[in-house]
Amino acid sequence: MHPSSRGIKNISRVSCHISCGLQLIYHALSPTCRNNLIELSRVPVHAHVSTENMNEGGGDVNGKVLALLILLEFGIIFRQMGERRDDGIDASNLYQLFASKIDSTNVGDAGASLRTILLILRQSLEECSSSSSINNNNNNSISKSDHQVGNETEITLLAKSILDDCNTFFWKGTLSHQITGTMLTACRTTGNDTNETCRVMRSKPSQERPWPCPVPIPVKGYRTITVSLCSIVSSSQSINGYEWDAINQSEYKEERCVLENNAVSNTNRSSIARGVAVDSEQADNYQSASDSSDDSCSSASASGSSSSSSSSSSSSSDMSIEEYMQWKTKKTVCPVSLPNVIILHLSRSEYKGGRIKKVTDGIDVPFELDLNGCGIGHNYELAGAIVHKDEVDARSNDDESGHYLSYMKEETGSNHLGHNKMWKKIDDERVYPFEVGRCHSLNTKQKVVSPEALAAMFGGKTRKKSNCATILMYKQI
Repeated sequence: MHPSSRGIKNISRVSCHISCGLQLIYHALSPTCRNNLIELSRVPVHAHVSTENMNEGGGDVNGKVLALLILLEFGIIFRQMGERRDDGIDASNLYQLFASKIDSTNVGDAGASLRTILLILRQSLEECSSSSSINNNNNNSISKSDHQVGNETEITLLAKSILDDCNTFFWKGTLSHQITGTMLTACRTTGNDTNETCRVMRSKPSQERPWPCPVPIPVKGYRTITVSLCSIVSSSQSINGYEWDAINQSEYKEERCVLENNAVSNTNRSSIARGVAVDSEQADNYQSASDSSDDSCSSASASGSSSSSSSSSSSSSDMSIEEYMQWKTKKTVCPVSLPNVIILHLSRSEYKGGRIKKVTDGIDVPFELDLNGCGIGHNYELAGAIVHKDEVDARSNDDESGHYLSYMKEETGSNHLGHNKMWKKIDDERVYPFEVGRCHSLNTKQKVVSPEALAAMFGGKTRKKSNCATILMYKQI
């Protein structure tokens, strides 16, 4: 964005959450990706397939043409963001194209709007990078010549290149989800006429799922952004009431460990063998003791585990399985890969007493995000934020309503050998440049803010001030 450029007009007065999302996407992409999107927007499209035509009968128009129109409008807006302008940017055409997917009157959740805009961008890129023809249309009322658009090979190649870059920035990350369960039961070992205490362990194969963008993270109850994020992407969560027996036996693996005599007291072993209920603390003690001892573990196939379990349950006539066979199940989430850009959606609201209450708790926002403690070997630097500015509205059922604005870091404009970085505060069409660093600015009129002060403004307590960040953007260093 040029120093003298302007932001996006808030024509409807309730579209600020959408324009802030567009600003974040623009600043998240690399200059090469933005230039390719701008180049794609220069493809000539006949007037019959214009935005106005889409509004009148868009359902009959080729889906790939609609996708191209959406990308065209993205490119036009991004080109205007980088120009020197005296007036604000009018994004009405783009808003009209995806008006049915974004509720422009919902000003309460910039995260939901950003997620929808990214989804529209991704679907449009996938559509334009597919092999289906743009010029193929079944609508007889519009001739084929009306749909002739540029060189389709060039369009496909540009769309594929942009999609690959966007995947790297937003959607490359994956998380591994695995479900495991443990249970104490009685079993009979070979050559032994008495019941032993066994620990049964089942695990489902891990599944990779896409990294969410933006990532929703809680604020209440967490001291720092790092701890909150790690609790989501590198954590174990208990699952109550997970029904292992209802799952097909081929969907999990099972292991059994016979606890050594010195791992469990005779009294407790006798209780388990008789089917006496044990509390969670005792069960944890059994598991800890078995982990530290030389247990005899054997792996069994799904069919073998079923027969083994059956023989164990029938080995003692006085054993009541329901009394103590309780599965302890947990889901473990681990990061496998990460995108170049991490976008966090801070949960700043809660439903309480029939009303939506704002979470005013403060949370430490680091200027540099070190995720080594989460098992992620990457560091990220703060590069942008979407901030909600509160305005009390007595007519609303919510505590507060207000306005969204964004703070974005520029790729260029470093001062004093890179010690200061250029940032911009973007409030609709108004753009206010400032520097973030510890050096005095060469421009005496330029405001200089320390990294700590900027980060504190984004995450501090909001009870005594009027704004806080709801979206944070970090770029990999």
